[in-house]
Amino acid sequence: MFFRILALLPFVSLAILNSPVDSADFDDFCADLDTLTVKVKQMEMDCATFQQTPNEQVLFSDSKKVDSEIKDATNTCPITILSEAQGQVVLSKVSDLKSPLLNVCNCVIASQEDFNKLGVTAEVGIVVKEVNADGNDLMNKVLGCTPDGSQAGMEAEHEDIVAALQKLDETYNAN
Repeated sequence: MFFRILALLPFVSLAILNSPVDSADFDDFCADLDTLTVKVKQMEMDCATFQQTPNEQVLFSDSKKVDSEIKDATNTCPITILSEAQGQVVLSKVSDLKSPLLNVCNCVIASQEDFNKLGVTAEVGIVVKEVNADGNDLMNKVLGCTPDGSQAGMEAEHEDIVAALQKLDETYNAN
């Protein structure tokens, strides 16, 4: 009898380790991803405005809000593997975030000459470096909690987002 109980121990520990993320924690993380997406979409609109009328205040205030939201999402991102259903939800949210984020990265890269004219290229470089580092932290943490069923899709999103952030950082912080 004792050995039968011992034989079940690995299965019990595996079940505990692979238990789904608490619903409230997952909801908090999803809310943070939604807020981040809203802030990035706002910044996307501000980028269009900036390209028409360069004004550093437009982008600086939003970039700090975006970085703050990235940190919030990183802090609430689960550290355990999500359930398959939760993984699909997060993949959808990251997919929704990707397009406006890539647009913002491309806009800021294209606006480098305008930042030079305004004399704020160094300040932009500092913000870009923070957003790149924090964005990479978030994407790595998201990839780490992604279940097998969503892994391929999340890896593609991860690759695109990290590459865009890296390109942006290299544009302003080439060392």
